[in-house]
Amino acid sequence: MSWITFKRSAAVVLSGGLFLGMASYGPQSAGSADASDRQETDREPNADGDVHELMSWVLVSTAGVSSVRVTGEMETQGYTVGHGHEVDREGRCRKYMTFPDFGNVETVRVDDEVWVSPPTPYWLQAGGTEAVEMYQGMYVHGPVDDPDLATHADGCDVFSAFSLLDFGDEHNPAQMSLGPETTYEGKRAITVLIEEEEPEGSISSTLLVAAEGKPYPLHLTTEMVFVSPGPGTMVQRRAWHDYGGYFEVAVPPEAMSVAISDMAPEHNPFPLTRW
Repeated sequence: MSWITFKRSAAVVLSGGLFLGMASYGPQSAGSADASDRQETDREPNADGDVHELMSWVLVSTAGVSSVRVTGEMETQGYTVGHGHEVDREGRCRKYMTFPDFGNVETVRVDDEVWVSPPTPYWLQAGGTEAVEMYQGMYVHGPVDDPDLATHADGCDVFSAFSLLDFGDEHNPAQMSLGPETTYEGKRAITVLIEEEEPEGSISSTLLVAAEGKPYPLHLTTEMVFVSPGPGTMVQRRAWHDYGGYFEVAVPPEAMSVAISDMAPEHNPFPLTRW
């Protein structure tokens, strides 16, 4: 799936209704699959240098990241979904999506186990008031390869936190240029401007890269104008924080979780798809 196709699909989903399957944050982009082959760099970015060389350094720098916290939001047709996750290389991850007037979905992954907390409307849809009374506010627990939980376990790795940074492809490369130096949260930052054009629409992105130390990405704003299906627009914002920080990813208490294998089929709220 191309980058623009994934973004267009997300925009259609958000404008048409809730789609909590997006809690997996979608597939990794094509270029992230070989991220483990990248070698970390100690070179500092150059605001007056070549934009493609800078972007290569950005991608290489992420290969050595041990942990990171990501926050963001997606907005289309006046509807905004917040999302975020904390992930490290030790197999620990916590992520969430927040839907206005609907609820939150939270996922916790530790090693090969995953816990997912569905919003109340899905308990109601699955098993009526009985399911709500039994399970409201609880996490559904199981192995990461469980068919109902696998999509929520996806994206819980460090490389996926940077999957949006692969712009364009060999057949339709993105047009990149350097913008003015600026600051972001008190840090000096280099601006990278990215333009992409495909039959489905156009994407304009502004990436802020740390101008001191390792060239870590700091913030990305992406605006897509799509014509098929459409017309419509979608704006996505993503920020990266606390590189190398420690995150307390606590397993939900046993009293607040239920094993998916113990749940009656009529109470199963999955898949968390369009409402």
